[in-house]
Amino acid sequence: MSAFVMTFIFVVVLLIALFLRHMLLVKKASELADKTNFAVENEDFMKIFFEGSSPLKEISINFNHIVEKYLSVRGQGSQLEKQREEKEQIADKLGEFEHYLSQTNLLIEIGRKITSSLNVKEILIIVKEFVQSSMDIEEIELLYIQNEKTIALSIDKKSTIETYTIDANSGNGDAMQWVLDNNKRVFLNDAVQDYEQYFFKPLRSFSGKAPAALIVLPLFLNDKPVGVIGVYSLRKNVYSSYHVDFLNSIASYLSVALDNANVYQLLEKSKSEIEIEKAKSDNLLLNILPAEIAEELKETGEAPARHFDSVSILFTDFKEFTQAAELLSATELVNEINTCFKAFDNICEKYKIEKIKTIGDSYMAVGGLPLPYDGHIANTVKAGIEMAEFIIDRKKSSKNKVAFDMRLGVHCGPVVAGIVGAKKFQYDLWGDSVNTASRMESHGEIRKVNISEAIYQNIKDDPYFVFEKRGEIQAKGKGDIEMYFVNRAPAP
Repeated sequence: MSAFVMTFIFVVVLLIALFLRHMLLVKKASELADKTNFAVENEDFMKIFFEGSSPLKEISINFNHIVEKYLSVRGQGSQLEKQREEKEQIADKLGEFEHYLSQTNLLIEIGRKITSSLNVKEILIIVKEFVQSSMDIEEIELLYIQNEKTIALSIDKKSTIETYTIDANSGNGDAMQWVLDNNKRVFLNDAVQDYEQYFFKPLRSFSGKAPAALIVLPLFLNDKPVGVIGVYSLRKNVYSSYHVDFLNSIASYLSVALDNANVYQLLEKSKSEIEIEKAKSDNLLLNILPAEIAEELKETGEAPARHFDSVSILFTDFKEFTQAAELLSATELVNEINTCFKAFDNICEKYKIEKIKTIGDSYMAVGGLPLPYDGHIANTVKAGIEMAEFIIDRKKSSKNKVAFDMRLGVHCGPVVAGIVGAKKFQYDLWGDSVNTASRMESHGEIRKVNISEAIYQNIKDDPYFVFEKRGEIQAKGKGDIEMYFVNRAPAP
C-alpha cells in the first residue's frame, strides 16, 4: 500500500475520533446544563446552584458564600459611608450650634456686666471692650437722655472718654440726633461716599481720619427711646447684618443699663437732698438738745429724765441790759446779743460743756451731762473765765458803741435733767443746785466769775486758778452762802 493511501486513512480516522469526542463533550455539557440553575443579585453578581451530587456543587456553594460575603461587606460599606456623611452633617450643625452658643454666652456676659454698673462711663467702657472683641472699631459714641437732658459721650480704642455737644455744625452729631429723632438705624459700609448723600453734611473725622463704615442704632426701653449708640471703623465694608444683629443685642442690655443709671442718679439726687434736709434737721435738733439726747430721741421717740449726782452749772446775765438796750436800735441790739452768745457757744464747745438755753439776755450752760466725766467742774469754770474775758475785751473795743457788762456764776451739785413739752420742747435742769447757781450769778459782780464753796473745794488745788474769798453772802431764799471770785493764774 502506498504511502499516500496510508496517510489518507490516518487523517480520516483522526477526524472520526475528533468528531466522536466532540459529540461526547456536547452530551456532557447538555447534561451539566440540565442540572444547573443561575440566579442574579444586585444586577451585577451571579450565584450558581447545582442539583444533585456533583463536585461542582461544592464549588458553587463556596462561590455563592463568597458572593454573599462581598455583598454584605459592600452593604456595610454603603452604610458606613452614609453614617460618615451623617456625622459630617452633625459636625457642621454642632459647629454652628457651638458658634451660636458662644455668641449667646458672650451676650449674656455682656448683659451681666453692663447691667451690673450704674455709672454711664463704666458702662461705655464695658461695651467698648466687648464690641472691640467682635468688630473692627475706631470709636464708639453714646447719646443718652438723663433727667430730660441729652448727654453725648465718645470712647476710642484706647478707652479715652470725651463728652461732646451735638449741634448743627457737627456732621456726626446729625446722624446720632437723626437716629434719636426718627428711631431708625443707620448702616453705611462706605460712609465716605454715602454719608453726605444721607445727611447732606460731611462726616466728622476721628484723629484726622473720616470713618469709612458706621452703624448707628436707637436704644429703646418699653418702646420708649432712651438713647443712641454708634460704632465707627476707618475701613469700609467691614460690617455685615451679623454685626448689626450683634450690636442690636448689646443695645437691648445697654438700654436697661442706661435706665438703671438714670434711676440711680435720680435716687442719688433724692438721697442727697434728703441727707441735706436731714443734716439741717439734725443740726437744728442739736441746737436744742445735747447730741446724745437728740440721738436717743430719734431712735426711741423719747428721752426720759435722768438724775445726775454732780454737774457744774453756769449762768450769765448782762447788767443793766434794759438801759443799754434803749441806746441801740432793734437790729443793733439783736446783733450784739447774737455776737456775744455765738462766742459763748464756741467757748462751750471748746470746753465740752452743753449750752442749755438762753432767756432774754441770760445764758445757761452745764458741764458733766448727758455723759458724766471727770474734770467737768474745772472746764466749766475755765469756760466762765473766757466768757468774762470776751465781754471785757468787747467792752474795751466798742469805742462809741454801747457794749454790755456781765455777771457770771458757777455752782455744782445734783440735778434732774430731761425734755420738757411735746412741741417746741427743750432740754432743761431741775433741782436746788440750779437755784444756787442762779444765786451765784445774781450775787456776783461785773467782769468777775463768782463760784460757790462746792466749786472752790473741787478746784482749789488746781494751779490754773487763783481765788478771792468773799466770805458768806446773803442769798435770796438760800441764806448765807460762802462765795469766791475766781480767775486764771497769771503766767509765770
